[in-house]
Order: sequence, then structure tokens, then C-alpha cells
Amino acid sequence: MKQNYIIVLLLCVFNFALGSDVSPNFAISATISGGTTVCQNSSSVVTFNGSGGTAPYTFIYKINGGTDLSVSSTGTNSAVTVPVNSSVAGVFNYTLISVSDSSEPIVTNNEVLGSVNFTILAQANANINSSAESGMFGGFQVFKICNSQPSQFEFYNASTTNSTNLNYTISWGDGSPNFTGTTWNTLSHTYQVGIWDLVYTITSQNGCNVTKTYKIFVGNNPAVGLENPGNTDICISAPLTFPITGTDNNPAGTIYIVSFNDGSPNVTFNHPPPASVTHTFLTTSCGTSSLSGATTYQNSFFASIQASNPCDQSSASVVPIRVSTPPISNFTTPPNSVCLATQVCLTSTISGGQTATSSGCSSAKMVWTISPSTGFTLATGSLGDDFGSTNFNAWTSGSETICPIFSVGGTYIITLKTKNKCGDFVDIKTKTICVQPQIAPNFTLSTVSGCSPLAVTATNTTNLENSCNTQSYNWIVTYASANCGTTSYTYTNGTSATSASPSFNFTGAGTYTISLKTTSSCGTSTSVVQTVIVKKPPTVSIATITNACGTTIITPSASVANCTPTPGLVTYAWSFPGGNPSTANTLSPGVISYANPGDYTVSLIVINECGNSNTATQTFTINPTPTITNTDLTQSICSGTATVPVTFGANLAGTTFSWTATATLGISGFTASGNTATLPAQTLSTTNANPGTVTYVVTPKNGNCIGLPVNYIVNVIPAPIISSQPSSSTVCLNGVATPLTVVVNASSGAPTFQWYSNNSNSTTGGTLIPDATSATFVPPTGVTGTVYYYCIISLSSTGCSNLTSNIASVKVVPLPSISAQPLPSQNLCAGVAIANPLTVSYSNGNGSVNYQWYSNTTNATTGGTLIAGATNQSYSPGVFSIAGNYYYYVTINFSGNNCGIVTSETAVINVFTDPTLSTQPIADQTLCQGASPEILEIVATGGIGTFTYQWYFNMANTTSGTVIAGATNATYTPPTNTVGTRYYYCIVSQNTLGCSVTSSISKVVINQSPSVGIQPVPSTVCVGGTPSVLTFNTVNGTGTPTYQWYSNTENNTT
Repeated sequence: MKQNYIIVLLLCVFNFALGSDVSPNFAISATISGGTTVCQNSSSVVTFNGSGGTAPYTFIYKINGGTDLSVSSTGTNSAVTVPVNSSVAGVFNYTLISVSDSSEPIVTNNEVLGSVNFTILAQANANINSSAESGMFGGFQVFKICNSQPSQFEFYNASTTNSTNLNYTISWGDGSPNFTGTTWNTLSHTYQVGIWDLVYTITSQNGCNVTKTYKIFVGNNPAVGLENPGNTDICISAPLTFPITGTDNNPAGTIYIVSFNDGSPNVTFNHPPPASVTHTFLTTSCGTSSLSGATTYQNSFFASIQASNPCDQSSASVVPIRVSTPPISNFTTPPNSVCLATQVCLTSTISGGQTATSSGCSSAKMVWTISPSTGFTLATGSLGDDFGSTNFNAWTSGSETICPIFSVGGTYIITLKTKNKCGDFVDIKTKTICVQPQIAPNFTLSTVSGCSPLAVTATNTTNLENSCNTQSYNWIVTYASANCGTTSYTYTNGTSATSASPSFNFTGAGTYTISLKTTSSCGTSTSVVQTVIVKKPPTVSIATITNACGTTIITPSASVANCTPTPGLVTYAWSFPGGNPSTANTLSPGVISYANPGDYTVSLIVINECGNSNTATQTFTINPTPTITNTDLTQSICSGTATVPVTFGANLAGTTFSWTATATLGISGFTASGNTATLPAQTLSTTNANPGTVTYVVTPKNGNCIGLPVNYIVNVIPAPIISSQPSSSTVCLNGVATPLTVVVNASSGAPTFQWYSNNSNSTTGGTLIPDATSATFVPPTGVTGTVYYYCIISLSSTGCSNLTSNIASVKVVPLPSISAQPLPSQNLCAGVAIANPLTVSYSNGNGSVNYQWYSNTTNATTGGTLIAGATNQSYSPGVFSIAGNYYYYVTINFSGNNCGIVTSETAVINVFTDPTLSTQPIADQTLCQGASPEILEIVATGGIGTFTYQWYFNMANTTSGTVIAGATNATYTPPTNTVGTRYYYCIVSQNTLGCSVTSSISKVVINQSPSVGIQPVPSTVCVGGTPSVLTFNTVNGTGTPTYQWYSNTENNTT
């Protein structure tokens, strides 16, 4: 009956649940709100709000009775707003038809739940026409005049709502006064070059005012250039900067759009644009083609700029730009471990690594490594080889997939490294693979024989170091009857035959064999069998031991009855109180030593798996022997010094001593033997480079007992020396001085170092330098002057004295400077060399000096031309053949540390053209002695400076004549008082080196004056008679004589 009640109850519950699913929810409702009057193109919203259900709500509504529209709220919101379209004037009715909530699409009855009206008032029309060309630019209507001069625009009122327009306002946008009026038809306005905003505002009767902006543009079409920055073969994330050129003359209003076809957004600039634009490419250009004119560049990007204004546009581009990506190494591995001799394949899944070129895109180089490098073979594929280089160009690439087969178990490290030209480092991905080896079971037993009951623990020593998964175990125990026993054993301590390391309790005597079987995913293996033997106790007796004197060594022996067929497994427990060792566990315990006198007992118990034997004993007596009581048995001395005397003591009164000495090769000065209680002082020396020893074997004796000898050792240490001394150096201010270093040859002991500085050349009175405690010290060079340094080396542990190094001076000199500049200016004429060589002097600095002279075309000490061979302190340029200005300077390079290079001032050599003669002296003239000659005259021009003149004469027709004293004018009158031929010339010079000119040679011939050779002979005749002929001739003179006879009434020639 109880069961029936339960069934009825369940049915009722089910029925109630089913009924609740289909019951309508009549509580849901909704409202609509927001009706208003707005101007055309204004913002307004209608709001739907649901209630009584579970948000979100879905609302169905109509506009002016049109088609059904749907809108839903979001999340837990019960309300949603819908923007009203106000682009068209009129009255618009929004009617809410139905609502549903999120539980089910339950819709209320198709009834009107509410409605609102929106009245959209017409907006004034703000159209303007213009005499200028019209178009669109930047989303605005623009009026444009395309020239580079201020231009006048005519504007016309094109509003379609003039009848309802109340007022007009035009803001010209160029700072001139606004136009305001209640009406207008035509307006004129002049705009400067540029772009301007004309803002047109109309006030309307219905209050729906309007403001519209027109763009006014005056200017020419734009120009633009985009320069190639060079090196456009790059890797991702490397920025490139592209210079923007040619935009200086573009008018305001020009817009520049820079684009890259790598998927990045365009960059827009207003005029003026920046001088350059920088872009970082983040993706590879592989697979992208870029066009430049008719040429297509594969695997490349472009950079492009477009300049545009209302008049026109122009563009420029840079192509190709090739962008490569660095590789990111990765590869697939098997999800689980693998067994030996099973092929496993690894496949590269490198991302990136594309190198873009004009001929295609190449993949990165990759090289596999497997560590360890043995224990496997490659079934397919190749590892590749990097040849130990990080330069990927030298690599031989491995296969995309490699399939190794492993012959040795364990963990292998698989490394894939990749590289291309991108990035500074090799990308490396490392993973591991576990190769399950063939497991070789092994174990140890805590004991393999003993008495019954015998507890044995098996320790599992199976090497699982390279195992990849869990092993299962099975222990196998077998029994062989022996030693009067029967099989009987149990597992103890909660272990079992499947435990890793079980423990046993063997209660039956006999022979037990134990083995271990292991099972893994790669097979089953069984260990080597081990044996456990259980036996009975034996019997024993000890042979007689004689008395001894002093420290005693005995070798006891015993007779043992083992009571077991396997006597080799019997254990022995010897006891030697006061002996060394004090116990033994073998039948023959070997040598036992006793250090102290007294009565001693030796006992032996023999033990096997059945129990202990009887205890056998023997006693004997040991008399005392002397022992040296000295504890300090060494001393160390430096070679050539004396030892400290040593007196020996013993534990027994009346003890005497004897000693002998041996030394390592090269040591001298020791006493070979003695029988005194004191080891005397001895001066010991060694010729070796390494420490040596003198060993004294000291033997004590008391009565008939001789004690154990003791070795007393004297360490003879070679005296240390400084094998390398610090060196002095000279360095320029703030340079790096030569490190000061000492090298100590010390055969033992660790030397300690301390450097000192001093203002004088002395190893005393110096100042300790903190932290300068190494063999090498780098002195400071921040102050000029000379500082002296030395080092004190201590070898305190050797007993040898401190060492002091030589003094090293460090001279810090000022930086070099030029103390004497080359002569700043020299003038000369072409055709000669300078009189004074260019010479420079310097002061300070250090090291060898190298001079290098330079010539230059400008008065500057940079950018000159190196003059081959001009490497001395002085330099003479040679003969100048061409007029002009020649500039020279010299650099002086000092080899000393931090001394650097100094450069002289420039020296200019001004080379002028030689003066010329526009008028030469007469070429030749022939005169009689005493006649007046034609004056020799010259006219000089050109050159530089004041002209000076010097006339010369010569007996030959050459210019190697003799100076004519006082003939220092531009004219010269040659003398005619001496018969003969003379040659005259003049050298015109100026006070500038080499500026002179020599005249042509003037030949002057002076002939002897003519005289009467034959005088006419007087005669007397009668009238009418014939007189003697009058005859007259001349001698000397030159030329053809002419004759003219005269008569006179007196006897004279006048």
C-alpha cells in the first residue's frame, strides 16, 4: 500500500510540472514613450519598457502603420531605445504592437499597447552657388579657383526656403567681417591662397535654423615626393624613415595620405606635412606583390604618399620594400614514451622564418641535434649540420621530418635550432623523449646466511634511472633441504611477493633461492638467483699466545668445528680488548697490535645461522716500551738559515735516544746521525727550486724495550725571488698606464701583495694604497706628475723574509699641444718654392710621434688630402707652377696612451703670376763713338708688390751679365764712349719671392768715329790752268760716307 501512495504522489507532481509549462503568463506588459517635435536631422529616441516578465524583452512595433519592426533589450535590462529617423519632415506615428520576455516567445494579443507621435519640422535650405568651380573635398562642398594668386569669388543665394528664411549670416572664414542680412542675391569676396571655411547660417520661421560649412580653396595642384631611405631589405620590427620632399610650395588645404600595403592603416597629414614619416613593418612581404609603373615586384611592400587638394592630386612611392621574418623553432613529439628499436618521427613546425627576395621567399635554415649523440640511428631524414658556426649561411639544413630508432634507453634531448638573416640569435626549441630500456632486475639481500629464525630484507636495486613508466614486481622463493631443516618462511613488515623490496623471516634451516621478475610496457625480465643458507652453531679453541715486550703484534689462530657442510659461510667473532683491531670476523684474524703494556685476553666466538659457539680464550702479558712525547714534529726554515734545536722527551724515565738523518737531493748542512736527546741547530741550504726535507728518524729505548721510531721533519724552503719587476711608464693625462706587475718565484706558500706610492724614488716612506693587494696594479693617471710605486710581498707561512720590488715610476704628462704653428701665410710667384719650409713644434705628449701633412682647397683643418711622404716636422711643397691659394696643415699622432692627435692651424701659400713686360728695350742700335744713343726703356705690369729695376751689360748675347751700378730705373741710357759691342738687359723684380721678369737683350754697337785718311793736296796754277784734283778719303766710321765739298775765301772750315 505504501508503494501505491508513492506512485500517485509522483504522478501528481509530474502533472503539476507539465501543467506549469503551458500556462500563459498574462502578467507581462509594456509601454512606449518619447513622442516630441524636433527639427529635421535632429536627434531623438523612442523608448520601449517591458515589465511583469523576465528580461530581456522583445518588442514588436510599426511606424505609420508599416511593416512590423522588432527590437530587444539586452541582459537584465527591461528597456531599450530606438533612434528616430528625422531626415524627412513630417509626422511619424510609432505604435507598440506586442511584447515577449526571455522565458518563451509568448506574445500578448495583437492589440495596440500604446503609440507616440514625432513631428519633424522642415529645416531651412542653405544652398549657395558660386561662379567658381564646385566639387566635393574631404566630405565638404568646395568652391575652388586653381591658381596661385588671390582670387575673387561670386556667391549666389540658392536657398529653396527663401520665403521662410528670416535672416542670413555668412562668416567668410578669413578674418574679414561677417555678412548679415535679411535677404541677399549675389555677394563677392576675395580670398587669399589657401583653404577657408565659409560658414553659412540661416534663421527660419519655425525655429529650425541651419548652419552649413563650405570649403573655399585658392591654389595650384600639389606636388609631393617620397624618398627611398635605402636599405629597404629589412626584417620585421625594423623601422624605415621615408623623407617627404617637394611640398614647400603647396598651398594650405593640401592633405597628404601615406599608405603601406602591409595591412596597416593609412596616415594622414594636413599641410605642411612632416619632413619624414617612419613606419615599422610587422608582417613579412612574402606573397605580396607591389607595382611600380609597369613593373611588378614580387614579395615586396610599397610605401606611397598622395598629396591632394581641391584642385588635383599627385603621388610618389618607394618600391620594393622586402620584409623578412625571424624563425620561431618548434616541432612535434610523440605523446608517450617509446620502446627500444621503435621508429619515432619528429616533424618541424617552425613559424615565421621567411626571407623575402626578388626570386622568391626562402625558409630559415634548421639543424637538429639529439643528445646524447649515440644510441640511435636515423631511419629517415637528416639532422643537418651547423659546423660549429652561428652563421646560418654555413649550415647544411636538416630534414623537415626525422625518424630516429633508439637502441639505448633513457632520456634524449631533441633540439631544433633555426636561423635566417633576421635577429641576432639562433632560435632554439628543445624537447625530451623518454626511451623505455629493457629493464634488468637486480636486488641485494641484507644477509645470505644466519641462524634460524633468520630475518632477511631484499633491497630492490633495479636501475630505473632511464625507465619511462611504472614497473610491476613478482618475487620467487624456492627451497632445497640442508642442515637438518625443512622449508618455512613468511613475508614480514606488511610486504608481499609483489612488493618492491620485501622482507622475509626464514624459520626453517636449509638453502633458499630468491629471484625477482619485473614487468613493464616493453616486456618482462627475471633477475639472477640469489641464495640464503640457514645453519647450526660450531665449536672453537684458541692456540697459546706467548708474552711480549713493548708494542706487540700477535697472530692468533684457532681450531673450529663448523657443524655445517658449508664451513665457508661461518662467521667469526674475535675479541682483542686493548688490541688493534679490537675484533676480527675471519678464522685467521691476521696481525693484531697492542700499543700499551699490560695483561690481555683474546676470545673467539664462531657464529653460523644456527647460533653462537662456545667462547674460547687465551691470556698473555706485554711489558712497557718508551714513547716519544714530542707533538710538534716539524719545522720550516728558509734556505741558508739555522734550525731551532729540538729536545726529545719520552713517557718513561731513563729513556735514551738515537737518530739518523736523510735529506732530499740538493740539501746540505745537516748532521747525519746522533745519540743525544737534543737535535742540535743546523744551517741548512738547498739548491733546488722546490722545497725539500731533512727527515730525522728518532728511536727511544728503555731497558730492553725499544720504542717506535718517530720522524722529525725539517722543511727547507728555497728563498723566494722576484722574477719579474714592475716597469716604469709615461702616459698622457687620463690615459691607461702600463699595469705594474710583479712575479714571485716561491716554491711554497701563497704570497700576499701590498703596493705603495711615493713622491720620491725610494722604497721607504711610501703611502699604502688601499685595495692594491694583487700582483698587478694599474696606477691612476688623473693628475700630471711623476709618482713612484713599489710592492712588498709577504710569504709569512714559509718563514722567509718579505720581498720588496724595484721602484717603477709612472709619469703622467699633460696632453700634447702645438707650441709653434707653421708660418700662417707666404706669398710667392709661380715657378719657385717657398723660402721657409712649413714647420711645426709641439709640447707635452708622450711616445713616438708621427707627422702627416695635408693639403686643402679651403682654409680648414678638415677634409684635406693626405700628402704622401710628408711625414716630417717640416714640409716644403716644392715649386708652384699655377697661381692660386694653397692651404696646408699637419696632424701629429702620439703613440703614448691617451695622447691622441693634435692638428695645426692652416698655413696658406698665395701664389701669384710673374710680372710681365708690356714694353721691351730696342732690339739693337749701331752708333759712332760718342754719339747719343736711343734710351733703353721697359714697362712692367702684373705680379704683386712694388717693381724694382736692375740693368745688366754683357759682352755676349746672354743674360749672365754684370750689374750696372746705379742703373735701377725703368729706363737706361747706354754709354757710347767705348768702341765695341755691348748687350744690355734689365731684371724687374718685386718684394715677393720669385716675382721677377727679365727683359729681352738690347744690342748696342759703338763704332770708332771716322777720320781723314788722305787730305786734299793744295796746288797753285795759273789762271785758266788745271789744278790738281782734290782727293779726300776717310778711315773708320760706319756706313757709306757721303761727301759735300765747300769753298771758302778764308783758310778755315767754317
